[in-house]
Amino acid sequence: MGASGGSSSARFHGVDRFYSPPAVRKQIEQQQKQKLQQQQQSPTHRPARPKPRPAQPAAQPLVESRDAADNRAESDDSSSKPSVSSSPSSPSPVPSPPAGNLDRFLEFTTPVVPARYLPKTSVRGWRNCDAATVQSQPYFCLGDLWESFKEWSAYGAGVPLVLNGSDSVVQYYVPYLSAIQLYVDTSSATLRLRYPIYRIPMGPTLRDLDACFLTFHSLSSPKRGRPQPKLMASVILVSGEERAPLLPSPSPPCAAVAEDDEIRPWPSDHHPFLPLPDGAAPLEPPATPSDPKQRLASLDVFRGLTVALMILVDDAGGAFPSINHAPWFGVTLADFVMPFFLFSVGVSVALVFKKTPNKMAATKKVILRTINLFLLGLVLQGGYFHGRNHLTYGVDIDRIRWLGILQRISIGYFLAALSEVWLVSSILVDSPMSYVKKYYMEWIIAIVISATYVSLLLGLYVPNWQFEAPGSNSTLSNSYYGTKIETVQCRVRGSLGPPCNAVGLIDRLLLGQRHLYHNPVYKRTKECSVNSPDYGPLPPNSPAWCLAPFDPEGLLSSLMAAVTCFAGLHFGHLIVHFKSHTQRILLWSITSLILVLCAFVVQLSGMPFSKPLYTLSYMFLTAGASGFLFILIYYIVDVNQLKMTFILFQWMGMNALIVYILAASELFPAFIQGFYWRSPQNNLVNATESILQTIFHSKRWGTLAFVLLEIMFWCLAAGFLHMKGIFIKL
Repeated sequence: MGASGGSSSARFHGVDRFYSPPAVRKQIEQQQKQKLQQQQQSPTHRPARPKPRPAQPAAQPLVESRDAADNRAESDDSSSKPSVSSSPSSPSPVPSPPAGNLDRFLEFTTPVVPARYLPKTSVRGWRNCDAATVQSQPYFCLGDLWESFKEWSAYGAGVPLVLNGSDSVVQYYVPYLSAIQLYVDTSSATLRLRYPIYRIPMGPTLRDLDACFLTFHSLSSPKRGRPQPKLMASVILVSGEERAPLLPSPSPPCAAVAEDDEIRPWPSDHHPFLPLPDGAAPLEPPATPSDPKQRLASLDVFRGLTVALMILVDDAGGAFPSINHAPWFGVTLADFVMPFFLFSVGVSVALVFKKTPNKMAATKKVILRTINLFLLGLVLQGGYFHGRNHLTYGVDIDRIRWLGILQRISIGYFLAALSEVWLVSSILVDSPMSYVKKYYMEWIIAIVISATYVSLLLGLYVPNWQFEAPGSNSTLSNSYYGTKIETVQCRVRGSLGPPCNAVGLIDRLLLGQRHLYHNPVYKRTKECSVNSPDYGPLPPNSPAWCLAPFDPEGLLSSLMAAVTCFAGLHFGHLIVHFKSHTQRILLWSITSLILVLCAFVVQLSGMPFSKPLYTLSYMFLTAGASGFLFILIYYIVDVNQLKMTFILFQWMGMNALIVYILAASELFPAFIQGFYWRSPQNNLVNATESILQTIFHSKRWGTLAFVLLEIMFWCLAAGFLHMKGIFIKL
C-alpha cells in the first residue's frame, strides 16, 4: 500500500481528531450487528461459509472475516484508553513479544476485506476434486478493497508508534490507492494470467504529506504438493496528474525509467478467478514480455534516421549537389537534418520532464547537460579536428569557432527544458481548455522568441563592414599586414541577402569575425561559384562578401531554431496526455498541417525559406515536415508494430550521440586514414571508395554506394552496442 505520512501525531491519552469518538463508533457497530442478526433470522438468508484456516499459522492473510475485522476495530479504539486490571479469577494473559514500529505500521495499514467464495453454479461441469478445491478457496473482490480505503483516504489511518523506547504517539498515514499490480508465479502453466488495474478516489486530508511507503501483502500461499500462484498486491503512490495506467512488469515497481523516452503502457488485464468489472472486456496480454525500460520506438527510429540522413548529405552531397544544403534561399534534403534533430529533442524533453517533483534538481540537470553539449560541440567543431583527408589537428585559440551543431542543440534544449520545468502548470488535464491552461506559457515563450527574431531581423540597421580576405583572388583592396581588407557595402535595414543581414551583424559584434565559420554555404551561390550550386572558383567580378565569414549556426538563428524544440514539446505533450493512437495521430496531423500552411503564408508575405538565417517560414515548414515524418514512423513502428523494418535505424537512434561523434564528425574515418601504406592517400577508407567507384563505373554512384555502406556499418555498430547494453549519452 502506498501511503503518505504526515506530521500529525497525538499521545495515546490525547484526543483523536481524525475519527469519531469511541461511543459513536460502538453505536454504529451495534447497529451493524443488529442488522446482521436480522439477516440471519430471515428464512432466505444463507449462512456464510466458514473461512478455512491457512496452512501456515504464521501467515496473515489479507482476507479476514467480519468478526475479525470488528475485533480489530475494537482493539484500535481501546488502544488509546488506559488499561483496566482484570479480576483475580480471570487467567493472566500470555505476554506477547513486543512489536516493532514497522510491525505496527503493517498491522494498522493492512486493508481488511470480506472473504468470498465461488457459487456452485460457476463450477458446474468441473471434476469433483477440482470443483471442491476451487470452491473452498476464498477470494476477494477489488471493489471491496476499493471501499476499504475510502475512510483512510479521507481521514488517515492511525498507527501507534513508540519513540525513543518509551514515548508513545499515534502517527497518521493517508493512503493514496491508485493502482494494483498482481504478481504471479509464472511456473504455473495451467492458469491464464491477467493483470487488473483499478483506481480509487482520494479524499481531502487534514495535514500536508511528507513521506510515502510501498508495502506488499500476500494474498494466497502455495499449497503442499501442488504449486499455486502467489499474488502480491503492490499499490504505488502517484501524483494527481498521472492519468496513465501503471506498467505491470516482473521487475520491482520502483524500477528506474529510461530517461529519454516514454514507457509504453501495457493493457490492463484481470485474473481468471476474479470477477471482471461491469461492462469490462478482458484484454489479451502482450505476446512477449517487454522491457520495463522500453522506449518510444518511433522516436528512436526518427532520431536514427536523422543521423543517417546527416551522414548521407554530408558525404554524398559533393557528388549530388541537389541533396546538399541550398546555397542561400530554398530548401533541399540536407536542410531538414537540423530541424529533425531539434524536433526530436523537444519530444524527448516533454517525456523526460513530464513529472518534476524537484524543480531545482531538474534545473541543475538541465544546466549540466547544456554545458556538456556545448563543450562537446566546441571540441568537435571548434577547429581542433580537421576531418577526413587531413591527418593533422589543433586550433588557434584566436580563431576557434564558438558555435556549431551541438551548440545550437544545447541552446534549444536549454530553453525548452527550463520552460518545461518552470512554466508548466500543475493542473489536471481533462479537457482541451485544461490542456491550454497547462502549457500556454510555453506557447507564449515560443511566440515571444519568434517575434523577437523577426523584429531584429527586419528592424536592425546594418552598416558597411570590413573583413580580412584569406586569398589573393578577391576583388580588391587595401593591404594590412600582408592580408587583404575587404569592405562590404550595406547601409540597409531588413535585408535577407548573404552580406547585409542582421544575423551576421549580431555574430560579428558579439562573437567576432575570427570566430565565425570561414567556409559559408553562400560560396556556392551563382555570384560566388562558377559550379553553382556546388563549390567552385570565383566568377569574374565576384562581390567582396563571397570570401567573408558567416556562421550558419549563429546566435540569432539559433534562438529562432529553439522554437522547433517547442514544436516537439507539443508533440510530446500529446503523447503524455493521450493514450489512443487515433487521437495522437489526428492531433499531430492537425498541428503539422497548420505549421506547413503558416510556412507558405509567411513565404508569400515576403520572408523566403532560408536555412542559414533560419527564417520564420523555414521554421514553420521544417517543423511541419518533422511532424509528418514522425507521424509516418509512429504509424508504422508503434501502431502497426513493424519494428523490425526499421530496427537498424532504431539501434542508431538509441546511440545517436556516439554515431554523430565518430561518423558525422569524421573522427573515425580520420582515425582509419591514419594507418596508410607508404603514402597518406593509400588508406583503407580511400581504397574502399575507389573500389566501389570502379565497380559502378561512376564516381558519383560509387561515392553514393560507399556512403550507404558507411551508414550500414554504423547501424550494425550501434546494434552491437545495443546488444551489449551500452548506451552513451550526456
